[in-house]
Amino acid sequence: MQLHRLEMTAIGPFAGTEVIDFGAVGRAGLFLLEGPTGSGKSTIIDAITFALYGKVAQQSADVERIHSHHADPREIPVVTLVFETQSGLYRVRRTPRFERPKSRGTGLTVQQPSVKLWRIASPDDLDGGELLSTNIGDCDDEITRAVGLTRDQFVQTVILPQGEFATFLRAKSEEKGKLLEKVFGTAFFRRVQDEIVEAGRLAQARRQGAVAEIRDCIHAFSVSAGIDAEQRDALVALAQAAPADLDEELAQVVDELATRERHAAKASREAIEAHQQMADMVSAAKLRRQRRQRLLELQREDESLGARAVEFERLRAAVARARQARPVAGAVRTLAQSEAALKRAEAAVTTARSRLHPEHRELTAAELRVAASTTRE
Repeated sequence: MQLHRLEMTAIGPFAGTEVIDFGAVGRAGLFLLEGPTGSGKSTIIDAITFALYGKVAQQSADVERIHSHHADPREIPVVTLVFETQSGLYRVRRTPRFERPKSRGTGLTVQQPSVKLWRIASPDDLDGGELLSTNIGDCDDEITRAVGLTRDQFVQTVILPQGEFATFLRAKSEEKGKLLEKVFGTAFFRRVQDEIVEAGRLAQARRQGAVAEIRDCIHAFSVSAGIDAEQRDALVALAQAAPADLDEELAQVVDELATRERHAAKASREAIEAHQQMADMVSAAKLRRQRRQRLLELQREDESLGARAVEFERLRAAVARARQARPVAGAVRTLAQSEAALKRAEAAVTTARSRLHPEHRELTAAELRVAASTTRE
């Protein structure tokens, strides 16, 4: 920030109007504000602070004390400051709260504080410019934004009134750091520092994540490769302490595992061959057993066919005999019928004899016929 012009009326020990052209006194780059006690040095500082923030420099001082007791009570105390920041060129005019005689009657009336803020094109523009605001709150916000410092930060870094420097020294490191960061524009370096710290934190987190991933990979590798727990723990410790040496150690482990694998592959091939031989023997034994079972089945079937052949031969002979007997079949039936008739006749004779006189029972059939004919005669 650069101060161009300060105008004070009825302020502090100055009963009239005083103008300070900072552009003129500051052409050499530096100027000294000096004078005996009570000459108004602190008033100039208070006037600058009041114009910007509506308060005097010293925290414990009342802003109403800025009104000059040497001036006419009807004179309005006013401070006008022209200043320039990166946001532009401004002119601010403030009046404090003060008491003045009433226009009518006797007694005093209170005049409330006021402010006006302009954006101007030239430091010499004392009347024109763009009026930005007449509201105290809006003007304070705009000036704070343009200057980049609050009132407390401004008096602790730019003004440093009597007794306030010790307050700055007693401030916490964090507060002084933020304040000096604003004053000297070190926010960029703060951001760079924060980014470096964040990058370091992320790198550490990635390193820890990589170590954890390596540990998991080693654990999985050890389990799959059948490495014992002691060697596995040694690999994990080596990965954490000296990751660069891990490749050589893993190469040795891989060579050892490769040797084991070759031996295991050879043993596996031998086991496979033995298994194949055993499987061939089992298959041959199964085939021989199946053939034996089939032979027994064929033998049983042959025996059954032989028995059936005998039966068929017996049936064939019976059929042949039946065919030979077919011509005499009628005679056989007649013979059978005759034999049946004979049996019936013999039964009838027996029955008839049982009915005859006992003396006739022993007669022959011819004799019975004679006796029967004699009887009829």
